[in-house]
Amino acid sequence: MEGSLRRTPAQRRSRARVERLVEAAEAEFSEVGYDSASTRSIAARAETSIGSLYQFFPHKRALLDAVAARHLAGLDQVTAAASGAASHSAAGPAGTPAAGTPGTPEESGPPDPPGPLAAPDTASAAVGARLRTVHGAVIEGVIDYTAAHPGVRPLLCPVFPSLDLTEIAASMQAAIAQRVERAFAGAGVAPDRCAPAAEVYVRILAALLWHAVDAEGTRHPASCRELRAVLGAYVEALLPASE
Repeated sequence: MEGSLRRTPAQRRSRARVERLVEAAEAEFSEVGYDSASTRSIAARAETSIGSLYQFFPHKRALLDAVAARHLAGLDQVTAAASGAASHSAAGPAGTPAAGTPGTPEESGPPDPPGPLAAPDTASAAVGARLRTVHGAVIEGVIDYTAAHPGVRPLLCPVFPSLDLTEIAASMQAAIAQRVERAFAGAGVAPDRCAPAAEVYVRILAALLWHAVDAEGTRHPASCRELRAVLGAYVEALLPASE
């Protein structure tokens, strides 16, 4: 957030005021849209003066940057947990999917047909197990985070993007893709595929997340299930070919 601030608050009261302004900005952006929001309405929502707002944020875009930075920090924890889950993935039976991925008992409908993970090649099976663990941790973590913080939706994939929102969405997706790329690499995805695969994965996730979780933070089970299925199928395509 510090990069978006005109000056860094030193006192506890000033820090609390900045937090209120960022929270008010997020609420205003979610309620009326970024383009319709004004710094004056954000200051009023934060119960402070417009002069106090401008002491810390020179313009509305700086507030948007601060909101995005807050969400990116939260999503960083999701991707870090995914990387950690992959490194601690137990060597279970080949073909056993991670919790929260398509084909687990918690999903309704028939189980998925056996995929490449059922191949007898031990190395391929290990890569598959780790990759499915990463996928499960990322997708469930992002869905959970979005349900708890629905204000992230228009930042990840704006429906009516202005230039500012387009730039924010691109930067957030790129930052998340870098984290997912590292997780894919740690899972054993081929080095030449990690970066482009992570970019595609995050773009699909951001686009379909809009339908899976609404503006109130309510999950739509059918859309969540389809989101898991689409990205699950993409993850399967990243697995090494069986011998």
